[in-house]
Amino acid sequence: MMTMTYANLLYSLMNIASGLLFIAISIPLVLHRVRMNHFCGFRFRASLRSENIWFAVNAYGGRQLIICSILMIVAGVVCLFLLAEFFFAKQFPSLSVWALLPL
Repeated sequence: MMTMTYANLLYSLMNIASGLLFIAISIPLVLHRVRMNHFCGFRFRASLRSENIWFAVNAYGGRQLIICSILMIVAGVVCLFLLAEFFFAKQFPSLSVWALLPL
């Protein structure tokens, strides 16, 4: 039987927090808010040649980053609830975390 440790809890919460941070970083890229520069965005020789290519590359990269971030958040939430289920099943056999979800 698995038990929830602080390391497992920290890992799950870090996945969720990192996913949210990456989404916050990628939203300006998708919305064409980041102008051409040498510090932020997806920088390639071809993308730095023209502003149209810059916005297209960064919008595509931002969308891909959002998709990966959502998967990271889902993995963190699943791990959090699965570990919580094992923890509460051991501590409180009659209580299930899944029964509390509709609340």
